Amino acid sequence: MNKVKVLDCTLRDGGLTNEFRFPERYIKDHIRMLSQAKVDYLELGYKADPQIYDKAAYGQLKFCDDDLIRELIKDITTLPKLAFMVDVGRFDPKRILDASESPFQMCRVACYLEELAQAIEDVRFFQAKGYEITLNIMAISKEQISDVVQGLRKIREEIPFVAVYVVDSFGALYPDEIKNLVALYKEGLYGMPVGIHVHNNMQLAFSNTITAIDSGAEFLDASVNGMGRGAGNCPLECLLPYVDKNKYDLKPILSLIKDHFTNDDERGWGYCPKQLLTGIFNQHPVKSIQGAGEDLIQIYDNFQSGVEA
Repeated sequence: MNKVKVLDCTLRDGGLTNEFRFPERYIKDHIRMLSQAKVDYLELGYKADPQIYDKAAYGQLKFCDDDLIRELIKDITTLPKLAFMVDVGRFDPKRILDASESPFQMCRVACYLEELAQAIEDVRFFQAKGYEITLNIMAISKEQISDVVQGLRKIREEIPFVAVYVVDSFGALYPDEIKNLVALYKEGLYGMPVGIHVHNNMQLAFSNTITAIDSGAEFLDASVNGMGRGAGNCPLECLLPYVDKNKYDLKPILSLIKDHFTNDDERGWGYCPKQLLTGIFNQHPVKSIQGAGEDLIQIYDNFQSGVEA
Protein backbone atom coordinates (compact mmCIF):
# COMPACT_ATOMS: atom_id res chain seq x y z
CA MET A 1 0.00 0.00 0.00
CA ASN A 2 2.97 2.37 0.35
CA LYS A 3 2.96 3.15 -3.38
CA VAL A 4 -0.81 3.55 -3.70
CA LYS A 5 -2.21 7.01 -4.49
CA VAL A 6 -5.91 7.91 -4.30
CA LEU A 7 -7.33 10.37 -6.81
CA ASP A 8 -10.75 11.92 -6.28
CA CYS A 9 -12.56 12.35 -9.64
CA THR A 10 -15.94 13.60 -8.35
CA LEU A 11 -15.84 17.05 -9.92
CA ARG A 12 -14.64 15.73 -13.27
CA ASP A 13 -16.53 12.44 -13.76
CA GLY A 14 -19.42 13.73 -11.67
CA GLY A 15 -19.48 16.82 -13.85
CA LEU A 16 -20.58 14.61 -16.73
CA THR A 17 -23.89 14.12 -14.90
CA ASN A 18 -24.77 17.82 -14.62
CA GLU A 19 -22.79 19.58 -17.40
CA PHE A 20 -20.37 20.70 -14.65
CA ARG A 21 -23.01 22.99 -13.15
CA PHE A 22 -21.89 22.57 -9.55
CA PRO A 23 -22.82 25.43 -7.21
CA GLU A 24 -19.76 27.42 -6.22
CA ARG A 25 -20.44 26.62 -2.57
CA TYR A 26 -20.26 22.92 -3.32
CA ILE A 27 -17.01 23.27 -5.30
CA LYS A 28 -15.36 25.14 -2.44
CA ASP A 29 -16.70 22.72 0.18
CA HIS A 30 -15.54 19.78 -1.92
CA ILE A 31 -12.01 21.12 -2.31
CA ARG A 32 -11.82 21.98 1.40
CA MET A 33 -13.17 18.62 2.60
CA LEU A 34 -11.08 16.56 0.20
CA SER A 35 -8.03 18.47 1.37
CA GLN A 36 -8.89 17.63 4.97
CA ALA A 37 -9.38 13.99 4.00
CA LYS A 38 -5.78 14.02 2.72
CA VAL A 39 -6.42 12.39 -0.65
CA ASP A 40 -3.31 12.40 -2.81
CA TYR A 41 -4.79 13.95 -5.98
CA LEU A 42 -7.92 16.01 -6.63
CA GLU A 43 -9.19 16.17 -10.21
CA LEU A 44 -11.13 19.40 -10.72
CA GLY A 45 -12.45 18.98 -14.26
CA TYR A 46 -11.40 19.37 -17.89
CA LYS A 47 -9.37 21.93 -19.78
CA ALA A 48 -11.65 21.78 -22.80
CA ASP A 49 -11.20 24.07 -25.79
CA PRO A 50 -13.85 26.87 -25.71
CA GLN A 51 -13.67 26.93 -29.52
CA ILE A 52 -15.03 23.35 -29.54
CA TYR A 53 -17.40 23.50 -26.55
CA ASP A 54 -19.88 26.34 -26.00
CA LYS A 55 -18.92 27.91 -22.68
CA ALA A 56 -22.53 28.96 -22.06
CA ALA A 57 -23.64 25.32 -22.10
CA TYR A 58 -21.36 24.17 -19.28
CA GLY A 59 -20.24 25.03 -15.81
CA GLN A 60 -16.83 26.50 -15.12
CA LEU A 61 -15.03 23.22 -14.37
CA LYS A 62 -15.45 22.08 -17.98
CA PHE A 63 -12.68 24.58 -18.78
CA CYS A 64 -10.70 24.92 -15.49
CA ASP A 65 -9.33 28.38 -16.10
CA ASP A 66 -6.19 28.77 -13.99
CA ASP A 67 -7.23 32.13 -12.52
CA LEU A 68 -10.58 30.68 -11.49
CA ILE A 69 -8.90 27.75 -9.76
CA ARG A 70 -6.54 30.05 -7.90
CA GLU A 71 -9.55 31.98 -6.61
CA LEU A 72 -11.30 28.79 -5.49
CA ILE A 73 -8.30 27.51 -3.53
CA LYS A 74 -6.89 30.76 -2.16
CA ASP A 75 -8.07 30.18 1.42
CA ILE A 76 -6.92 26.56 1.67
CA THR A 77 -3.45 26.16 3.10
CA THR A 78 -2.81 22.46 2.48
CA LEU A 79 -4.05 20.96 -0.78
CA PRO A 80 -3.75 17.64 -2.56
CA LYS A 81 -2.01 17.73 -5.91
CA LEU A 82 -4.51 19.18 -8.37
CA ALA A 83 -5.28 17.50 -11.69
CA PHE A 84 -7.22 18.26 -14.84
CA MET A 85 -8.20 16.05 -17.78
CA VAL A 86 -8.09 16.65 -21.52
CA ASP A 87 -9.72 14.60 -24.22
CA VAL A 88 -7.12 13.86 -26.86
CA GLY A 89 -6.87 16.70 -29.37
CA ARG A 90 -9.70 18.70 -27.76
CA PHE A 91 -7.80 21.35 -25.84
CA ASP A 92 -6.19 24.67 -26.79
CA PRO A 93 -2.39 24.48 -26.32
CA LYS A 94 -2.26 28.28 -26.03
CA ARG A 95 -4.33 28.10 -22.82
CA ILE A 96 -1.94 25.67 -21.11
CA LEU A 97 0.53 27.27 -18.73
CA ASP A 98 3.76 25.66 -17.63
CA ALA A 99 3.18 23.59 -14.51
CA SER A 100 5.48 25.94 -12.58
CA GLU A 101 3.01 28.79 -13.27
CA SER A 102 -0.19 26.80 -12.84
CA PRO A 103 -2.18 25.70 -9.77
CA PHE A 104 -2.24 22.21 -11.33
CA GLN A 105 0.45 19.56 -10.98
CA MET A 106 -1.09 16.73 -13.04
CA CYS A 107 -2.64 16.37 -16.48
CA ARG A 108 -4.69 13.30 -17.41
CA VAL A 109 -4.92 12.58 -21.14
CA ALA A 110 -7.97 10.52 -22.10
CA CYS A 111 -8.12 8.63 -25.38
CA TYR A 112 -9.45 5.52 -27.06
CA LEU A 113 -6.87 2.98 -28.16
CA GLU A 114 -7.36 3.96 -31.80
CA GLU A 115 -6.33 7.53 -30.87
CA LEU A 116 -3.06 6.49 -29.26
CA ALA A 117 -0.75 8.14 -31.79
CA GLN A 118 -2.33 11.56 -31.19
CA ALA A 119 -2.45 10.90 -27.44
CA ILE A 120 1.31 10.29 -27.40
CA GLU A 121 1.87 13.67 -29.02
CA ASP A 122 -0.42 15.32 -26.44
CA VAL A 123 1.41 13.59 -23.58
CA ARG A 124 4.73 14.85 -24.90
CA PHE A 125 3.30 18.38 -25.01
CA PHE A 126 2.24 18.24 -21.36
CA GLN A 127 5.46 16.55 -20.30
CA ALA A 128 7.37 19.46 -21.84
CA LYS A 129 5.18 21.78 -19.76
CA GLY A 130 6.33 19.97 -16.60
CA TYR A 131 3.15 18.13 -15.56
CA GLU A 132 2.83 14.69 -14.03
CA ILE A 133 0.94 12.63 -16.58
CA THR A 134 -1.60 9.85 -16.61
CA LEU A 135 -2.79 8.29 -19.86
CA ASN A 136 -6.33 6.97 -19.52
CA ILE A 137 -7.20 4.46 -22.25
CA MET A 138 -10.98 4.45 -22.27
CA ALA A 139 -13.42 1.61 -22.98
CA ILE A 140 -10.71 -1.02 -22.68
CA SER A 141 -13.40 -3.70 -22.39
CA LYS A 142 -14.08 -3.21 -26.12
CA GLU A 143 -10.50 -3.86 -27.25
CA GLN A 144 -8.77 -7.00 -28.45
CA ILE A 145 -5.90 -8.12 -26.20
CA SER A 146 -3.48 -8.21 -29.12
CA ASP A 147 -4.23 -4.54 -29.85
CA VAL A 148 -3.79 -3.63 -26.19
CA VAL A 149 -0.40 -5.35 -26.10
CA GLN A 150 0.71 -3.47 -29.20
CA GLY A 151 -0.48 -0.18 -27.71
CA LEU A 152 1.34 -0.78 -24.43
CA ARG A 153 4.55 -1.46 -26.33
CA LYS A 154 4.19 1.84 -28.17
CA ILE A 155 3.57 3.72 -24.91
CA ARG A 156 6.58 2.09 -23.23
CA GLU A 157 8.87 2.99 -26.10
CA GLU A 158 7.67 6.53 -26.81
CA ILE A 159 6.38 8.05 -23.51
CA PRO A 160 7.87 5.96 -20.71
CA PHE A 161 7.28 8.38 -17.83
CA VAL A 162 3.51 8.21 -17.41
CA ALA A 163 0.99 6.30 -15.34
CA VAL A 164 -1.32 4.31 -17.62
CA TYR A 165 -4.89 3.60 -16.56
CA VAL A 166 -7.09 0.59 -17.06
CA VAL A 167 -10.44 2.31 -17.65
CA ASP A 168 -13.62 0.25 -17.43
CA SER A 169 -15.78 2.94 -19.01
CA PHE A 170 -18.86 0.77 -19.34
CA GLY A 171 -18.66 -1.10 -16.02
CA ALA A 172 -18.46 -4.30 -18.03
CA LEU A 173 -15.49 -6.07 -16.44
CA TYR A 174 -15.45 -8.73 -13.73
CA PRO A 175 -12.69 -9.05 -11.10
CA ASP A 176 -10.80 -11.79 -12.96
CA GLU A 177 -10.72 -9.60 -16.06
CA ILE A 178 -9.45 -6.63 -14.03
CA LYS A 179 -6.76 -8.86 -12.54
CA ASN A 180 -5.64 -10.03 -15.98
CA LEU A 181 -5.65 -6.53 -17.49
CA VAL A 182 -3.63 -4.97 -14.66
CA ALA A 183 -1.13 -7.82 -14.92
CA LEU A 184 -1.00 -7.31 -18.69
CA TYR A 185 -0.34 -3.59 -18.25
CA LYS A 186 2.35 -4.20 -15.62
CA GLU A 187 4.12 -6.68 -17.86
CA GLY A 188 3.73 -4.66 -21.05
CA LEU A 189 4.84 -1.38 -19.49
CA TYR A 190 7.96 -2.80 -17.79
CA GLY A 191 7.19 -1.41 -14.34
CA MET A 192 5.55 1.89 -15.29
CA PRO A 193 2.76 2.79 -12.82
CA VAL A 194 -0.72 1.46 -13.59
CA GLY A 195 -3.98 3.09 -12.54
CA ILE A 196 -7.56 1.89 -12.28
CA HIS A 197 -10.79 3.76 -13.10
CA VAL A 198 -13.98 1.71 -12.96
CA HIS A 199 -17.74 2.23 -13.19
CA ASN A 200 -20.37 0.59 -11.05
CA ASN A 201 -22.87 -0.83 -13.55
CA MET A 202 -22.70 -4.30 -12.00
CA GLN A 203 -22.04 -3.16 -8.40
CA LEU A 204 -18.39 -4.17 -8.83
CA ALA A 205 -16.57 -0.81 -8.75
CA PHE A 206 -15.22 -1.22 -5.20
CA SER A 207 -14.35 -4.91 -5.52
CA ASN A 208 -12.74 -4.33 -8.92
CA THR A 209 -10.64 -1.53 -7.43
CA ILE A 210 -9.54 -3.85 -4.61
CA THR A 211 -8.66 -6.50 -7.21
CA ALA A 212 -6.60 -3.92 -9.12
CA ILE A 213 -4.71 -3.00 -5.95
CA ASP A 214 -3.94 -6.64 -5.25
CA SER A 215 -2.75 -6.97 -8.86
CA GLY A 216 -0.33 -4.04 -8.58
CA ALA A 217 -2.27 -0.90 -9.51
CA GLU A 218 -0.86 2.19 -7.84
CA PHE A 219 -3.23 5.01 -8.89
CA LEU A 220 -6.83 4.58 -7.72
CA ASP A 221 -9.78 6.68 -8.89
CA ALA A 222 -12.87 7.15 -6.73
CA SER A 223 -15.61 9.71 -6.18
CA VAL A 224 -17.69 10.97 -3.27
CA ASN A 225 -20.89 8.93 -2.96
CA GLY A 226 -19.85 7.22 -6.20
CA MET A 227 -20.87 10.29 -8.25
CA GLY A 228 -19.99 9.79 -11.92
CA ARG A 229 -21.40 9.23 -15.35
CA GLY A 230 -23.99 6.50 -15.76
CA ALA A 231 -23.75 4.07 -12.86
CA GLY A 232 -21.04 6.15 -11.19
CA ASN A 233 -17.61 5.25 -9.88
CA CYS A 234 -15.97 3.48 -6.96
CA PRO A 235 -17.23 5.29 -3.82
CA LEU A 236 -14.41 7.20 -2.18
CA GLU A 237 -15.91 6.62 1.26
CA CYS A 238 -15.53 2.87 0.74
CA LEU A 239 -12.01 3.07 -0.64
CA LEU A 240 -10.22 5.33 1.84
CA PRO A 241 -10.62 3.11 4.94
CA TYR A 242 -9.61 0.07 2.92
CA VAL A 243 -6.42 1.64 1.59
CA ASP A 244 -5.25 3.24 4.85
CA LYS A 245 -7.64 4.34 7.60
CA ASN A 246 -4.76 6.04 9.42
CA LYS A 247 -3.44 8.05 6.47
CA TYR A 248 -6.81 9.24 5.15
CA ASP A 249 -9.51 10.96 7.20
CA LEU A 250 -12.98 9.67 6.35
CA LYS A 251 -14.96 12.14 8.46
CA PRO A 252 -14.68 15.12 6.05
CA ILE A 253 -16.06 12.91 3.27
CA LEU A 254 -18.97 11.85 5.46
CA SER A 255 -19.65 15.51 6.28
CA LEU A 256 -19.66 16.38 2.60
CA ILE A 257 -22.16 13.61 1.89
CA LYS A 258 -24.37 14.70 4.80
CA ASP A 259 -24.40 18.33 3.69
CA HIS A 260 -24.73 17.89 -0.08
CA PHE A 261 -25.93 14.39 -1.01
CA THR A 262 -29.11 14.01 1.02
CA ASN A 263 -31.76 13.88 -1.73
CA ASP A 264 -31.22 10.68 -3.71
CA ASP A 265 -34.40 11.36 -5.73
CA GLU A 266 -32.51 14.08 -7.62
CA ARG A 267 -29.49 11.90 -8.39
CA GLY A 268 -28.59 11.57 -12.05
CA TRP A 269 -26.17 8.68 -11.62
CA GLY A 270 -25.76 5.43 -9.74
CA TYR A 271 -26.58 1.77 -9.91
CA CYS A 272 -29.95 0.84 -11.41
CA PRO A 273 -31.20 -2.13 -13.44
CA LYS A 274 -30.87 -0.27 -16.75
CA GLN A 275 -27.23 0.55 -16.00
CA LEU A 276 -26.72 -3.09 -15.02
CA LEU A 277 -27.77 -4.10 -18.54
CA THR A 278 -25.28 -1.72 -20.16
CA GLY A 279 -22.56 -3.35 -18.05
CA ILE A 280 -23.61 -6.90 -18.90
CA PHE A 281 -23.73 -6.13 -22.62
CA ASN A 282 -20.63 -3.88 -22.63
CA GLN A 283 -22.48 -0.78 -23.86
CA HIS A 284 -22.03 2.94 -23.30
CA PRO A 285 -24.22 4.17 -20.39
CA VAL A 286 -26.13 6.62 -22.57
CA LYS A 287 -27.66 3.65 -24.37
CA SER A 288 -29.69 2.88 -21.25
CA ILE A 289 -30.78 6.49 -20.91
CA GLN A 290 -31.48 7.85 -24.39
CA GLY A 291 -34.36 6.22 -26.21
CA ALA A 292 -34.25 3.02 -24.18
CA GLY A 293 -37.69 3.33 -22.62
CA GLU A 294 -38.59 1.86 -19.25
CA ASP A 295 -39.27 -1.78 -20.18
CA LEU A 296 -36.25 -3.72 -18.88
CA ILE A 297 -37.14 -6.83 -20.87
CA GLN A 298 -37.27 -4.83 -24.10
CA ILE A 299 -33.92 -3.17 -23.30
CA TYR A 300 -32.44 -6.63 -22.61
CA ASP A 301 -33.82 -8.01 -25.89
CA ASN A 302 -32.53 -5.02 -27.85
CA PHE A 303 -29.03 -5.43 -26.42
CA GLN A 304 -29.14 -9.19 -26.91
CA SER A 305 -30.18 -8.89 -30.56
CA GLY A 306 -27.27 -6.51 -31.11
CA VAL A 307 -24.84 -9.03 -29.63
CA GLU A 308 -26.25 -11.84 -31.78
CA ALA A 309 -26.08 -9.67 -34.89
